[in-house]
Amino acid sequence: MWKLKVLPLTRQQMSKWLIDVFNNQLSPLYALLLKELKRQRFLHVDETPYNTLTSEKNQHLLLVVTSGKFEEKNITEFTHSDGRSSETAKKLLSDFNGYVQTDGYAGYNFLDGTRHLGCLAHVRRYFVDSLKNSSYKASKSFSGEIIKDIDEVFELERKLSAKFNDDERLNYRRRKLLPVVKRVFSKIASVTASAKSALGRAKNYALGQEKNILNIFEKGYFELSNNSAERAVKKSVMGRKNWLFSSTFEGAMANAVALSLIYTAKLNQLDPEKYLRKVLTEITNIEIFDLERFLHLLPWNIDLTS
Repeated sequence: MWKLKVLPLTRQQMSKWLIDVFNNQLSPLYALLLKELKRQRFLHVDETPYNTLTSEKNQHLLLVVTSGKFEEKNITEFTHSDGRSSETAKKLLSDFNGYVQTDGYAGYNFLDGTRHLGCLAHVRRYFVDSLKNSSYKASKSFSGEIIKDIDEVFELERKLSAKFNDDERLNYRRRKLLPVVKRVFSKIASVTASAKSALGRAKNYALGQEKNILNIFEKGYFELSNNSAERAVKKSVMGRKNWLFSSTFEGAMANAVALSLIYTAKLNQLDPEKYLRKVLTEITNIEIFDLERFLHLLPWNIDLTS
């Protein structure tokens, strides 16, 4: 396109511009999103491997943190790490005093056990995998029975009134859901299976997550699963099928900033293209850092009509 307009712009030059915009000019907005995210009571966290070509390390990590659905603000923050370790998560959550929900990845074991929530959907997934290609609905196996019991928990959750406040939601869950969840873990503990078998792995995973899953029944604004973070990760994975990788760490970080702004805009019912166009237009008029002006650019504050 640029050649047709007789403009000598290379892909590398345009990439450098984008990296500068997202890593430098939009970094104050990205930092404000993270600051607001840490003010929420409850967060979901998940991660996915990410390929960065010039890195000496074999595997990078894209970490996603998103607010719970009952929180005041809808925010998702992506961040890039040069290695699949817990260090990035530790740094990101170091001054967060709320509750965190994750899967069973050992990299999150640094979290306070009383504020760490497990994911019931992941427990279910292990038992689904233990059936291999069999349908759990038709299965009379132990795994099929556990899956149906867990599905009963999610069905009861779906019957929650949207008008319930946190206390009403908690009371309902303790009366209706908690007895079923306890029954599920009692069944799992009673089964005999080789630790190397698929059923044995499902049993060990479930019992290792039991305490964190029971923590879900401590507050009414918690959720049964970590699916919110998983959905956000899935968006980045789908996008990666197009861009495949980042050449540099700086490019990967710019990608994380862009994903954060786009995904958070969507969560706040904004058109991401219109939102970014407005933000990029506004920041050209900010010569020095002005907190108030950047606050007005947050998705829940911005006016796209003017």
